[in-house]
Amino acid sequence: MRMTATEAAHRFSELLSRVAAGEEIEVIRSGAEVAVISLPQSQLMSAGQFRALIATAPVPDETFLEDVRAARRSVGPPEDAWGRLTSVLHDRSATGHEWGSAAHGRCQRRAARAVAGRAP
Repeated sequence: MRMTATEAAHRFSELLSRVAAGEEIEVIRSGAEVAVISLPQSQLMSAGQFRALIATAPVPDETFLEDVRAARRSVGPPEDAWGRLTSVLHDRSATGHEWGSAAHGRCQRRAARAVAGRAP
């Protein structure tokens, strides 16, 4: 289906319902296509669809388990995120950060960003 940008804006809820039903919408502005609205390429699958997919998977061979173990050894152990969070919280309290309601929330957010590897 094709519609103008103005029409898409006025009928956005309907547009989303049509896309959810599987329709693809081309949005036109000044006679040129500017967007295509469709379902995302990756969709969650139902439990039934997953069971059907797994049923078609080949049976692992005898070396599968060792291949998985070798792959895990090659990347090393996971990072200790809780240890890192504890360290960040300790550093914050040692510098006299206030742990009141608003300040506490800010420190928690900074600590969470630090654990995620982003600058606090």
